[in-house]
Amino acid sequence: MHNFRYVRSVTAGASEPTSIVSSLRRQDIAAHLVVTASIFMNFGLAIINAHLFSVNKTIVSGCQIFIIAVAVAVTLNGKLIIADRLIYIISIVVAAILTTMLYTGDIDLKFIHDIFIFPIFIALGATVSKISLRWFTAILIIIVAVALIDKYLPELYKYIVNPLSYYAKTRDWALLTAKQQLGSLSNLSGLYVGAERSVGTYLGVGTHRSGSIFLEPLSLSYFAVLFMIYLLEVRGRSLLQNLFYILLCSTLCVLSDTRTALVVLLLIVMLRPMLQIIPGRVVLVWPLILIALIVIALALGNLDMRNFDLGYRLSLTIDPLIDNGLVHVFMGGFKNAIFGDSGVLYLLNGCGIVGTIAIYVLITRGMRGTDCNALSHSVGIFIVVAAIFGSAFLSIKTVSFAGLIIGHFTKLQSSQSNGKRGASVVKV
Repeated sequence: MHNFRYVRSVTAGASEPTSIVSSLRRQDIAAHLVVTASIFMNFGLAIINAHLFSVNKTIVSGCQIFIIAVAVAVTLNGKLIIADRLIYIISIVVAAILTTMLYTGDIDLKFIHDIFIFPIFIALGATVSKISLRWFTAILIIIVAVALIDKYLPELYKYIVNPLSYYAKTRDWALLTAKQQLGSLSNLSGLYVGAERSVGTYLGVGTHRSGSIFLEPLSLSYFAVLFMIYLLEVRGRSLLQNLFYILLCSTLCVLSDTRTALVVLLLIVMLRPMLQIIPGRVVLVWPLILIALIVIALALGNLDMRNFDLGYRLSLTIDPLIDNGLVHVFMGGFKNAIFGDSGVLYLLNGCGIVGTIAIYVLITRGMRGTDCNALSHSVGIFIVVAAIFGSAFLSIKTVSFAGLIIGHFTKLQSSQSNGKRGASVVKV
C-alpha cells in the first residue's frame, strides 16, 4: 500500500501547481534540464551550423560527452540505490563486450558509448523524486509546432535549421548520400536525406516526413511513443486529457510518416490493461515474437519476402545472420553487414546474443525495484520493433527521456532493501 501511495504522489500530473518548476527539487530540475538539453542538442547545433559557424563531428561529440558528464555528475549528487541484481546484469554486458573485443581484436568505442548511455540515464531517473508532466508537455507542444512548420512550411524550416547541411557535416553516411543524390556539395540546403520517399508518404500527409527538432523522422516518432509510455504511468488525468495526449503523439507519428511507431503507440494504449497483469519477469516474450517472425520469414523466403516492407526489413537482419552463422551470433564480429539498417545486428555484432539479452533486460526492467509490469512490456515492445529498423533508438535524443522514465518508475526504495535476499544496495 505504501508503494501505491508513493507512485501516485510523484506522478500525479493533473494537480500540479501553476509553475512548472515550483514543485520540483533541485535534483529534479537538474535532471530535467539535462534531458531537455539532450532532446534539443541537435536542433540547437543545426541552427548554429546554419547561421553562425560550421559544425563538425568533433563539436557534436564534444557536446554529447559534456551532456553525459553532466548527467553523471547530477546522478552522483542525488540519492541512488543500486540493487545487486542490476550490478549482475551490467557485469554480464561488460563481460560480453570484452569477449567480443577479444574475439574480433577491435575496440569499438562508439558501441560502448551507445550502450552505456542507457544505464547512465536510467540511473539519473532513479535519483528523481518527480517527473513534471507540465515540463514535458511544454516540450511536446514545441515539438508538434516545429513538426507542423517542417511539414507545411518546409522552406522556412530549411532556412532555420538546414538539416541536410548539418547531417552532411556531422555524419559520414549522410555526406556520402548527399554526394550521390546531388552530385555537388557546393550549396547544401535541404531536408534530412531520408525525409522524402520515392513513393511519397505512406500515411498520405504532405510530400515528406517531418523531423521537427530531432531533424529526422524516426527519432520524432520514437519520442512520441516514449511520451505515451510515460503518460500511461501518470495518474490523475481525465479522459479528455488522455485523448489530448494520444492525439498529439499520434499526430507526430503521422507527420513523421512512421507507420510502425503509430501502430506501437496505439497498441500499448489498447493493451495497457493486459500488460498490467502480465508479470514483468516474462518481458523476454517480445524478442521471442521477433524470432518467430524471423523464422516465418525464413520459411517464406522462397516467396520473395522482400516484396513487402516488413519482409524487406527482416531480410536486412536475416541475410547477415545466415551468411555469418551461429558463431558470430554468440561472439559478435559480423562480416559484410550494414548495421545502420538493423539494431538487432548492431547489438549482436558488439556483444553477441548473451550481451544483447542482458542489455534488453537492463532497459526493460530498469533499476528493478518496483515491478512496473505495463512499463516493462511497453518498453519491450518499443525496443523490439525499433531494433528492426536500425539503431536510432540508442540515440541520446531519445535515450535520455527513456532512461529518465525507466529509472524513475522502477527505482528501488530504501524500505524495499531491508531484509530482502538479493537486495543489498550500494548508495551513491
